[in-house]
Amino acid sequence: MLYHCTRAEYAKRYQIFGFRDFYFSEVSKHSGVWCIDRPLSSRDGYEHALDACFAIDIPRAAIPEHTEIALDAEGTHYLIPAAILNRYPRALLSIAERNDAVTIWHDPRRAESEG
Repeated sequence: MLYHCTRAEYAKRYQIFGFRDFYFSEVSKHSGVWCIDRPLSSRDGYEHALDACFAIDIPRAAIPEHTEIALDAEGTHYLIPAAILNRYPRALLSIAERNDAVTIWHDPRRAESEG
């Protein structure tokens, strides 16, 4: 499962038409959709992350071999072509669902079980 958090006005378009590629020249020389392995929240300093967050049910094996990956304190970010993401089910998370996912991610027992 990967997540893409965005502004509410974009989320409406993504629900209807699917994701679209963006070119992030300041960060990457590739285009795509940045996804992360957990939902972002205001705890992470992203106010717009509260607007809308998609959960994308993409298997790790479906992530292209040469996908750009960035690691930081927030998690693992993946720059994935929209054409690939749009093949997989996506759900716009409710505030409660996102809060549950964020709480699970920040639970210290999670880190112990993975370590």
